[in-house]
Order: sequence, then structure tokens, then C-alpha cells
Amino acid sequence: MTTRISKSRASLIDYYNQKPDLTNVKYEGGDGKTTESAIIIRNAHTERNGNAAEYAYIEKKYGIKNVDWKLLYQSYFPLNQKRFDSLNIQLMKNNEIIILNFDITEFFGVLQ
Repeated sequence: MTTRISKSRASLIDYYNQKPDLTNVKYEGGDGKTTESAIIIRNAHTERNGNAAEYAYIEKKYGIKNVDWKLLYQSYFPLNQKRFDSLNIQLMKNNEIIILNFDITEFFGVLQ
């Protein structure tokens, strides 16, 4: 059993170390300030791509991670048959804290 778990972990590590493919990713929805206006990530196809798409969105809007903004907290939660990631970031120039909610329902749990 230990060998099986190790192979599974190794496979997951390999999976998450692959470069994400954001070629077809599209963003829909609202500004992400609430779950009702969440940023919907479409066409990510996998969790790896979807997670990378969240950060790509933030970098496009706010600049370079750990230069222009930093991540304070990230949390996942289900709500009303949907799945969300909530990212709290702090802008470096003025210390403003922003919460962005992403609807990750389309790719949640998809590894391949």
C-alpha cells in the first residue's frame, strides 16, 4: 500500500510540475468581489490549468506577484452546487486588500 501511495504522490507532483496550458482559457462573469459576481474560468480543462488561470488573471489586472501584489490567503469552498476559490491579495503600492472570487466549478477535480 505504501508503494501505491508513493506512486500516486509522485504522479501528482509530476502533474502539477507540468507547464499549464492557458491557450483556450476565457474569463466570464463579474468583478469577483462576491460569489454572485465571481470570475468564471472557462476552458481550463484541468485543475492545473485552472489554478494557473487564476494567477494569470490577477497578474494581468494587478501586475507581477510579489512585486505589485502578494497573496495573503487562498481558500476553496462549495456553495449552491458550485465550487469557488477566494484569493485575498494585498497591493504593494498602497497596501489595499482585495478579495477575488473565482468560480472553478468547470474544472474542479479534473486532473486530466
